[in-house]
Amino acid sequence: AAGRRTQDGSVRRVGAGWPVLLLGPSLPGEVDEAIRCGVLATISSRAEAQPFSRAAVRLEATARLHVKVDTGMVRLGIGHREASSAVKAILRLPSVAVEGLFTHFASVEDDVRATAGHLQRLGAVLTPLARARVRSPFTHTSNRGGPLPDPGSLFKTVRPVTLTSGLCPHGP
Repeated sequence: AAGRRTQDGSVRRVGAGWPVLLLGPSLPGEVDEAIRCGVLATISSRAEAQPFSRAAVRLEATARLHVKVDTGMVRLGIGHREASSAVKAILRLPSVAVEGLFTHFASVEDDVRATAGHLQRLGAVLTPLARARVRSPFTHTSNRGGPLPDPGSLFKTVRPVTLTSGLCPHGP
């Protein structure tokens, strides 16, 4: 995972051939390059998906997107109440693949109740999508400390980011 488009090259050098998830938003001038490089771009709204769709059509490629859902951190992401319908709308855009859905815990190591609330709200997004047969190949919530309070929060992916540089979670 990389925070900014300018960091994905250094991530690729470490893990050549691995997919790179760009956790931060893409600037307008970065969209074409992200698609050309196969970067998994994060979007936080349908409006953010539209430039990826237009560029992917023009480049005859597929924009590979991860949708950030705000489950209570109130920083970035589609609000959890609107997320299911937004994902369905994004999937109707041409040349777009939603390859992941994720949230970010506000304070997983310090507040188990808040983390449970995040998981509950994400579940409320995933359930109607599953009923509509919309599947996210990668659903992820877990940063370095995510698995501590609830191993069920692992889903299919963990974002170790600072853990790989030795910064360990202190636990609940």
